[in-house]
Amino acid sequence: MSPNKLRRVALLTLASLVIALVPTPSHAGDPYPEWTLYTPFLGGTTTTLIDLNGTVVHTWPSQYVVGTAIYLLDDGKLLRCSFDPAVAPFAAPGAGGRLERIAFDGTVEWSYVLAGPTFLAHNDIAILPNGNILANVWELISGTEAIALGRDPANAPATLVTEAIYEIEPVGATGGNVVWTWRSTDHLVQNFDPLLPNFGNPSDFPERIDINFPGGADPDWLHMNAIDYNAELDQVMVGTTNFDEFWVISRAPADNGKIVYRWGNPAAYGRGTPADQILEGQHHPHWIPPGLPGAGNILVFNNGTERGFSSIDEIVPPVNPDGTYNLAAGQPYGPASEIQICAAIDGLPFFSPVLSSVQRLP
Repeated sequence: MSPNKLRRVALLTLASLVIALVPTPSHAGDPYPEWTLYTPFLGGTTTTLIDLNGTVVHTWPSQYVVGTAIYLLDDGKLLRCSFDPAVAPFAAPGAGGRLERIAFDGTVEWSYVLAGPTFLAHNDIAILPNGNILANVWELISGTEAIALGRDPANAPATLVTEAIYEIEPVGATGGNVVWTWRSTDHLVQNFDPLLPNFGNPSDFPERIDINFPGGADPDWLHMNAIDYNAELDQVMVGTTNFDEFWVISRAPADNGKIVYRWGNPAAYGRGTPADQILEGQHHPHWIPPGLPGAGNILVFNNGTERGFSSIDEIVPPVNPDGTYNLAAGQPYGPASEIQICAAIDGLPFFSPVLSSVQRLP
């Protein structure tokens, strides 16, 4: 299943997205004449497909509240993140713990627990061409472990929530094999403790994550809220709310999971100031799929949590044909500014302080 054939859906009722199941000609300025899929974020267990008149076309039930992300597959099946409190070690915004594939007739074909005493799937998933699934996963480490990784003890909570990515191969009705992992704790830099092996100036290591940014003792340190996959480049994109950035991670064996591109807040890696920050609490960064306007560019819902209004931003990444990204010595990753697609509707600003998403239509 090609990931470019998957249709992203709304994360909550504030922003529903059109699902173009059958390409139909449309004129600019007209609503795209297909269907929209949504699930209410608060307490929503049923996913609903509606037409432009709001008429219900189909529904997919689940016994679980949605864990924020839902995808409609080409065969009419639904792949969803579900919040299962019985398996989740803790509850937090975006918590999940269970992945489900639901057939068009409502039959649950696959229900997989991705949770344990120290880890929990959350927020988003991405489907790979081989049918495997990439999932955002919280992993808990103790404050002592965080200090051993270079965290300033003054800002080390009792438990620090780190991030990981698991690639799951579905097996049977409830099973799965974790065939690849990426962990934030394997890609750290810090300039607090010179006796540790990951000591260095974060500005010299943009491919690493500063364990002492942004400061403070918030246990939810990174909070990845989105994941996307580029099959042509074999790269993964994740959004991190608390860094106000998105990262592109290479899966090439030679790169060993390093961050090859990041954008939105160059202060996060010591190559900018707060004045250079563009993204604020952003959600759903993703590559625009082939065949659509701006294909290969990056589209993101910029929540604008500090400025007080949201916008739809498009970024043209400085990527080379071989999948590397241009970066001048001592400078932040380009471009210097985004293409702001929309920051007002009928002249009125719009604002979503949390969640939300965006999708480019044909």
